[in-house]
Amino acid sequence: MAGDSKQMKKIGFCVGFALGMVVAGMPAVAHALDLDWAGDFRAENHWISNYRMDAANASSGGYSVSGTDGKAQFQTLFLRLKPRAVINDNVYLRSELWFGTPAYGFFGDAPAAGDLASYNSTFSGGGTVTAQRFWAEVLTDVGNVHVGRAPLNWGLGLVWSAGDGLYDRFQSTGDVIRMVSKFGAFSFSPAAVKYRTSGSVSGGGTSEYAVALKYENPDEDFEGGVNFIRRVGGGFQAFGNSPGLSGDINSTTWDIFTRKKLGRFDLAAEAPVTSGKISGVEASTYAIAAEARYAASDVWNFSAKAGHVPGQTGDASKIRGFFLHPNYKLGLILFNYQLANLSGSNVGAGATGGSVFNSPITNTNYLHLAGAYTLSKWQFRGSWTYARAVEAAGTSGTYFNQWTRGFESAGGPVAQSNSLGWELDGGATFQWDDQFEFKADAGLFMPGDFFKYTATTPENQTGTILAVVLGIGAKF
Repeated sequence: MAGDSKQMKKIGFCVGFALGMVVAGMPAVAHALDLDWAGDFRAENHWISNYRMDAANASSGGYSVSGTDGKAQFQTLFLRLKPRAVINDNVYLRSELWFGTPAYGFFGDAPAAGDLASYNSTFSGGGTVTAQRFWAEVLTDVGNVHVGRAPLNWGLGLVWSAGDGLYDRFQSTGDVIRMVSKFGAFSFSPAAVKYRTSGSVSGGGTSEYAVALKYENPDEDFEGGVNFIRRVGGGFQAFGNSPGLSGDINSTTWDIFTRKKLGRFDLAAEAPVTSGKISGVEASTYAIAAEARYAASDVWNFSAKAGHVPGQTGDASKIRGFFLHPNYKLGLILFNYQLANLSGSNVGAGATGGSVFNSPITNTNYLHLAGAYTLSKWQFRGSWTYARAVEAAGTSGTYFNQWTRGFESAGGPVAQSNSLGWELDGGATFQWDDQFEFKADAGLFMPGDFFKYTATTPENQTGTILAVVLGIGAKF
């Protein structure tokens, strides 16, 4: 038996050696793939003072905010990598990896790796790493074909916003089959988009069928087009606190966009128009946003933004309100922080309180004026924002609370004011090099009488809110 074992080892060695020589002599057939890397990183420290508007205000009712002293301090942290594999001249594989989450990426969010009862429990675990986007891009004779989990973007970003900016916190992403075809100055892009599925593979979930038609003429510095979006799905709630109104969605959005450059002026506008039914409730609404930029010189730039975004009325039988994509921001406080969520649970993507940054523009007519002075590596900027509510509560009946996104009973001795208030912001950025920057921003928000409303007595006090943000960012 021992001799047989030795003989088998010799045979195995000879066979292995012979196979090794054959493999070594074979020509190499594998090809290394080219891999390009891009990405961005940001870290910020936020200080907010008096977010309750007054410490004596009630903690519930109307637009009241709970909390202790109305002060908040927190840090955000987010890293995004964008590797791209070049298969050949016609096929690319793109992806996007997230370290943390852009809307919930807080310092201290990573799970602790140690006993919290220990005196030396200074062990912070790694953050969550997820593949948020991954898709193939195939170049064909009739257009570019995209298949996979890919970004969605259109116009100014009122409906679709890819969220590729360094400080963007929300991203439009869908599982798509899309073709982008160009015919001279025209481009045609049909797409089928799937957002989520139900428990059964036989149906359910939410889908969109979109067709984007765009005209772009670089010689005339003009572009314009329309994005037709048909959304169908199930399991929707028309309003946040109406569980009985849950059902299918069948809506159509015509998203019109145009941009024109006239000398030193750059003008742009977007107007989405939506109609259909959501959970059996008729929807008919629209929004419009306009932007103008003026390059006065090589160092001075001025801009203006104005828009009309309807709010939901107290009538639950019709949907009139419109919520812009939360990436579309104005100023540092009013349309950036969701004040109602500052005292809630914001740690982790499953936070019950919702993100403190999920404050989409709604129920407002606004005007935003800004200016920037850029010199060498420095930029100094300032802005002023004024807003008025489109819908306000009365002294009886019901009204739609934009913070809780549900209907509430109106009351109190006086009706709600339409004045949302005004905000003054200033900031500076130091561009260390082409990739790395430091920034500092500060804002003062003077709340209008709109926020005094509590649907009862007494009314809220509306003290000034102060916010300061320091941060670093890298884009590579």
